[in-house]
Amino acid sequence: MIPTKHLSVMLTTAGALVSLGTLHMLVTASLAANSKQVVRQTSFKLPPKPGMTRIEIEEVDPGFDDDGSANNTDELNFEVRSPQLEAVKGPAVTPTPARRWTATFSHVPNAVQTPQALSKDTPFARYAKARLESQAKSNLLKDSHAIAIDEKASQLFPSAKASAEPHSSLPLLSWSPPPPPPPPPPPPVGHFSDTGLADVEIPVGENSRYRAPQLLQGYRDFVDATSGSDPDIVTKNSFKVKRADNCTRTFHVGDRGDMRTVMRPIFKSMGLCESPIESSDIMWIRPWEKMEAFFRPKVLPPGMVVNAIGGLPQQIGRKAALARLQVNCFRRFGHDQFAPLPEESPHCRFTKRSFAVQREEDKVQMKYKQFRQYNLHLLSQRSARASSGGKLKHQIWILKPQQGFNQVGIHMLSMPEESMESDVAVAEWITKRIGGGKWVLQEYIMNPMTFQGHKFDLRIWSIVTSLDPLRIHLQGMGIPKVSQWQFSNEPAYVKNQCIHVLFPGTSECYYAKDPMVKILNPYPQDTNVPFWWNNMYPEGERFWSKMVWPTVEHRIVELMLMARDSILHIDHQLKRKGFRYKRVFFLQPDFVFDDGGNGFMVEVNTNGYMIGNLHKAFFNLHAFQVAVVKLLGASGYPQKKKYVAALRQQTASFCAELQGGCTKSIEREIWELVHEEMHASRTWYRIFPALPTTNDYVRLFLNTPQWANSITPLDRLMIHWLERDWWPKHHRDENQTVIVHTTGLESQD
Repeated sequence: MIPTKHLSVMLTTAGALVSLGTLHMLVTASLAANSKQVVRQTSFKLPPKPGMTRIEIEEVDPGFDDDGSANNTDELNFEVRSPQLEAVKGPAVTPTPARRWTATFSHVPNAVQTPQALSKDTPFARYAKARLESQAKSNLLKDSHAIAIDEKASQLFPSAKASAEPHSSLPLLSWSPPPPPPPPPPPPVGHFSDTGLADVEIPVGENSRYRAPQLLQGYRDFVDATSGSDPDIVTKNSFKVKRADNCTRTFHVGDRGDMRTVMRPIFKSMGLCESPIESSDIMWIRPWEKMEAFFRPKVLPPGMVVNAIGGLPQQIGRKAALARLQVNCFRRFGHDQFAPLPEESPHCRFTKRSFAVQREEDKVQMKYKQFRQYNLHLLSQRSARASSGGKLKHQIWILKPQQGFNQVGIHMLSMPEESMESDVAVAEWITKRIGGGKWVLQEYIMNPMTFQGHKFDLRIWSIVTSLDPLRIHLQGMGIPKVSQWQFSNEPAYVKNQCIHVLFPGTSECYYAKDPMVKILNPYPQDTNVPFWWNNMYPEGERFWSKMVWPTVEHRIVELMLMARDSILHIDHQLKRKGFRYKRVFFLQPDFVFDDGGNGFMVEVNTNGYMIGNLHKAFFNLHAFQVAVVKLLGASGYPQKKKYVAALRQQTASFCAELQGGCTKSIEREIWELVHEEMHASRTWYRIFPALPTTNDYVRLFLNTPQWANSITPLDRLMIHWLERDWWPKHHRDENQTVIVHTTGLESQD
């Protein structure tokens, strides 16, 4: 029986609600347990009268966290939201001895949502106006003002006085006062100082000075990071795993919704049994961000598969991550990070150009002079190409918070040509549009590829199954996210998120009464069919397969080579210490394409979210998710029994030809590569390692001196193995599933 805790919330109505009617509210309870956030939500109705209302939230406690530690909840925080109220954040509270939680909130109606309430001569209106006036005068409500106003509120509402909370739990009302005076002039250019993306905060786990061993002999003390167990391999961290009755393979999933509703059924459909962490063969959880989580022998047995790679989410998942890696790439090739890339260079193009901005009151840090020069370059470049929007005299930029995830805090900004006329004009443009905090301005593609005249981006699925040697697999089709509005890059539509950001779109995008709305019917679900190729601009299967898709392969491999340099030390520490479990990572980059077929990553989603068939009308993806789980080894690679003897003969012969031979761990890495290849399906295929004779991007990396230190001896060894051109005899069926032939002794021609 799974234990539960009941979280009791006391809500206090601080005054009459002025005919607001029943409040529909959502409360979020966030438990801080061993530095982990467990969020629960519930909705309820609050009657329109003063008083106190108690609600309860049930918190399911599995007994331990994803990291294997006991789930002792230390602190509880609440947040209440309603269309008619501002967000109310309650104080953190600690549990009673009975482990029951109680928090009390005062709330008042949101004046923005109910302006009519302030126009009436009611006690609440007088209270609200007094508080708003105080807020407006002080700009930031001081405690002395708050106390005075709250005392006035308690006089107006004697019934609420006994339950009134301190000011810290009362929200500040949002209200639009009379039009303010004109804004002050922007700070002089002297208030701007230079800063670049190199100054962005260093991600957790980064060590850019570490270098991999130069020779294979340097790996002799390393264990492998592969799935399954082998009697030939015994490490100091090995121990016997207890399994449930009649279970040959087991799994454990985290508490996030998609893990419970999508991943759990997938594992069960494959015949796996659910188990505690320490006895599972595969663990699918939120990717760990703390490095110590990877070094726990009691919960990470040899051969376990875990969807986490140390340091990778921090390297590629933050808003500023791609820009920061691009700056490192510029330095590698001696490029000016603020100047346009040389047109002949094929490197460092995995994302568009970005500029860091930091503002604190009237002080702004930014390379604003270089920002101006880069904008002028973009305008002159477009003027030479009509298809690039040559008539447009502005440039769109995407403003993102440096520490943000997903689409939170994103804004679209248009910079007109007149704002590029001088450094002062640029400073004024920045000051008016960018508030306090740390931001990244990312270049927007003004001439994107379109589908039936609609802008789109592709969610790309990729799985990293090993860090060193690097192994990356790619789903052979993109997941289209297409706007329901026709594309326009005109200034009047810059702020329209239905055109630029919200794909396929919210209900507002679908039901808007605007001539730009053109609902796609049918909606494209597959990029490997004529319906996709023939409705593209530019169109055609050849353009898509030979020009567009290869840039996706190239960019993902380049990104991983750049990111791996700084986190390789974590992987090698684990292998030196004998941690022999397989670490994988599910990457979901969002790609946009210009009309030349060049792909660029906008951001990389690293939370491992699996959508299943939740939005089947747009994204029918369940079969592809089952396929990737089989590829990474959840089922134990059942087809290997058909070829394992032949494989061992081949690797023994291969290693005998090498100077110094192979360690058992290196040989097992070759086996794992073959196992993954022989269990691929549903368009999944390997993009690294790959043969340089048939993959231009691999040849480019191998032949460019600046990439030499990023290609490890194990990477080169795996490419050498591929050149041997031996595979168990097999074919692919109509679903692109590999079917291994029964003998498994011949080479595949």
